[in-house]
Amino acid sequence: MPKPVLPALAKKKTFEGQKAFIKYWMETYNYAFDTGDTAPFGAVSAPDCKACKTITTGAKAMRMKNSAWRVGVRTDFDLSTAKQRPAVDGMQVIDVRATDQPGTFWTTTGESKSYKPIKGGTAQMRLWIEYIAGHWRTVDMRKIGG
Repeated sequence: MPKPVLPALAKKKTFEGQKAFIKYWMETYNYAFDTGDTAPFGAVSAPDCKACKTITTGAKAMRMKNSAWRVGVRTDFDLSTAKQRPAVDGMQVIDVRATDQPGTFWTTTGESKSYKPIKGGTAQMRLWIEYIAGHWRTVDMRKIGG
């Protein structure tokens, strides 16, 4: 699995730069769950980001503690749905639709009993990102609505 590479556009302080960063951030999310290597994800996530800490803990536990891996499962953002909201406390707020691809989880002994298969689906997400020292980082992410 190749390590995600931050595109130059993702460093721009524009809406297009924000979308490129969000795409990259999601690539590092998937990479963390596919490899157990959370360093790229952590490098573009604020240290006090609660959602990011949960994601990092989950990715490490799945790969290291439970020796499980995913097949088919992937989460992506549909950037054509990205909407920029008014900034809050210096953070840019972006709403975007997330899509989970269906798939299963496996261990060396077969299908994982610790993780249920993902049926797939979509959810509206809100991200708070900030521009620090020439690059974006995620400060928080939450599901919008139920």
